[in-house]
Amino acid sequence: MNLLINSINKNKYSETFIRNHIKNLPFNNFYLHGGYLPIIYNDQKLIKSHVIQQIPFWTHYFERSRVVKSIIEFIEVNDIQAVLSEYGPCGAEMEEICKRVGIPLFVFFHGFDAYRHNIVSRYKSNYQKLFNYARTIFVASKEMAQRLRFLGAPTNKIVHTACGADVEFFKPSRLERKPQFLFIGRLVPNKNPLKVIEAFNLAVVECSNINLRIIGEGLMKNRCITLIRKLKITNKVELIGPLSAEEILKEMQRSIALILPSITLKNGEKEGTPTTIIEAGATGLPVVATNHGGIPDVIEHGQNGYLIDENDPPEKIAKLMIKLRNDNDLVNKLGAFARKKVIENFSLKEHIDTITEAIRNSIK
Repeated sequence: MNLLINSINKNKYSETFIRNHIKNLPFNNFYLHGGYLPIIYNDQKLIKSHVIQQIPFWTHYFERSRVVKSIIEFIEVNDIQAVLSEYGPCGAEMEEICKRVGIPLFVFFHGFDAYRHNIVSRYKSNYQKLFNYARTIFVASKEMAQRLRFLGAPTNKIVHTACGADVEFFKPSRLERKPQFLFIGRLVPNKNPLKVIEAFNLAVVECSNINLRIIGEGLMKNRCITLIRKLKITNKVELIGPLSAEEILKEMQRSIALILPSITLKNGEKEGTPTTIIEAGATGLPVVATNHGGIPDVIEHGQNGYLIDENDPPEKIAKLMIKLRNDNDLVNKLGAFARKKVIENFSLKEHIDTITEAIRNSIK
């Protein structure tokens, strides 16, 4: 079967879940990207225009008909039999096209697309059309399923499946853990990296031999650097930038815990289920995170990590960091349960099988 997968960006380092779909779904997969309405395939624009740019918020209306026509031609030439749109707006833009060519549409909501006020408002009517036409609406968290039902999605079309971890790749090591904590993610407000730095600064007063490694890039990088310098902990905190999966695995295997205090932004934006907490669990790494989005779907307080409230102060995270640093047996116990839970509920194989089954059953 020929499946068209479309999303906003190509090779965005934080979107491992989309790359996993392209790589692992057992179909002949074609990937279009370059905006909510996709315009690029194999690094080539479907149509030549000085107006259309590779930006996520493509709104050049007078060129839209040309783009729609080019996508339809692409579908027909490549005998595309179904479309999987990553993110709600991408699905909303593809709904008209799929209906015109008479092929099924599947959509995956990942986070901002279900919560951010301006997106939900802008696509309000289009989402209703999408919900009506889509065969299956995949969601990354239980909370997101409730949110989409509130927005009008039929319950019988919603399938919850968090983007899982390859448990054969992400696995524990026998090497001794280093006295270090990890933050892995984009350096953006909803990931809350400044609170991680503040918490670490408090923890290091009592545990002077610990370190913090921050893996990721983003618009808050300079603010993170400024805070680290202000707190005079430059010798304890390292901003590393994005790393490969192999490098992230090594960091997880030799760390004490992953810290991820995600928050809800004023514009309503929330996370789905961060893939990094599932990958951490697969390696036997405990997680300290907020009761946010799909995080409590994965983290059971006191079993494979700890949950705090979004408005809890840095002191609460610091106390948990100190607790974990001083109790290696506890870290190992939490880590063992974390891996067991991922294997049983959040493996990449189970995730891919869920999507595959839904698509195959819908096009029989």
